[in-house]
Amino acid sequence: VLTTFWVILSCILFVGRFVPLKSLLILLKAILLIKKDYPNIKAYFIGGQKEDSDYDNVFNFIQQNNLTKNIILIGPLMQSEILSYYNKSKVFVLSSYAEATGQVILEAMSCELPVVVSSAGGIVDNLIDYKHGLLFKYPNYIELSEKIKMILEDPQLAKKLAKNAKKMV
Repeated sequence: VLTTFWVILSCILFVGRFVPLKSLLILLKAILLIKKDYPNIKAYFIGGQKEDSDYDNVFNFIQQNNLTKNIILIGPLMQSEILSYYNKSKVFVLSSYAEATGQVILEAMSCELPVVVSSAGGIVDNLIDYKHGLLFKYPNYIELSEKIKMILEDPQLAKKLAKNAKKMV
């Protein structure tokens, strides 16, 4: 019962532009799988603008797959406003196939928010799987959904990853 309650209160967080590099359709497919077990799951997508090249694809996927009550699209915010989302979310996810610096990963980790990120590209060079966060093999959205659920369903694992991540940053 505690696990179910923990997941019901859970929010998934993505911060970034809505561009193909971010592979948001992979994250959306993962959330769609999670929704089968947790129909009330919530995800905040911060930073996307209608001008972004992948905005329409993201918006249409959400509409076509009945995710409008689960995924909240929030435009660009000030850094201080984003901080409140890092603090109230249960897991940060970055499904990019490559990333120059991974600044948002470091921000999430510094807020003691567990992270699930793609093992592709150079974004996770110093992140150790199951120590600082969880890695998934790009573009495996099934594995991504399983890793997100691991954090959502296991508060002890989430806490361990978050504390180790903060020490690393």
